[in-house]
Amino acid sequence: STLFPYTTLFRSESKSAKYPGRSEFDKMIKDIEKEKADGIICWKIDRLSRNPIDSGKIQFMLQNNQIKEITTFEKTYLPTDNVLVMYMEVGIANQFLRDLSQNTKRGLEGKAQRGWYPCKPPIGYKPNPLKKKGEKEIILDDERSCQVRKLFEMMLTGVHSPQEIVKYATETLKLKNRYNQCISRSNIYKIFTNTFYYGEFEYPNNSGKIYPGKHIALITKEEFQKIQKLLHKDSNKRPKNKEFSYTGIFKCAECGGSI
Repeated sequence: STLFPYTTLFRSESKSAKYPGRSEFDKMIKDIEKEKADGIICWKIDRLSRNPIDSGKIQFMLQNNQIKEITTFEKTYLPTDNVLVMYMEVGIANQFLRDLSQNTKRGLEGKAQRGWYPCKPPIGYKPNPLKKKGEKEIILDDERSCQVRKLFEMMLTGVHSPQEIVKYATETLKLKNRYNQCISRSNIYKIFTNTFYYGEFEYPNNSGKIYPGKHIALITKEEFQKIQKLLHKDSNKRPKNKEFSYTGIFKCAECGGSI
């Protein structure tokens, strides 16, 4: 065309430039190595790379004339240019990401120390929509919190299995997760083993750091511990050597438990 008189290869990369291993970036490098292209057009130089490995590839290929030109909206980089300028621009972008990551982690940990869970809350809770981002407290989701409390009450009776509770949650309560999907058996176990519901939470996950939450608890710690014993008891049932034809068919008319 009149706008692009040369052969043009378009590559669109959606992955972050913070880490190496981007598929479209790697394809672009291979295209240049195979001499299918010898220049790069991009928005800014830090859009190409924000990590030292990919940056080193680009800078080495530019110095060795494999890349004859890199053009951005504000500047053009040539093999004869002082590479120090490019090093500094890419280095500043990389350091900016590192600082941003540290500041974000510090902010999330500070929120946890103040008693507010800094991640998406479990089923039955929601962030306060009236608060600004970063300051949102965790409040009860009025409809779902009552439904989740009902599931805890069923489990505490000791007569209902997790599978029966899943069926009740999906067919009777019509309980959905945050993605508007019916909850599964694994969701039920996550609910019954999540300390958030009695007022404590771990952050970050698997860190061993436990914080007392300021949110309203749906159950007590004693109820939570009782449920853990019931779940452990259920998982340690011995395998049955005999089969009974009518097992699971009859249920109590009053409580719904299996006979």
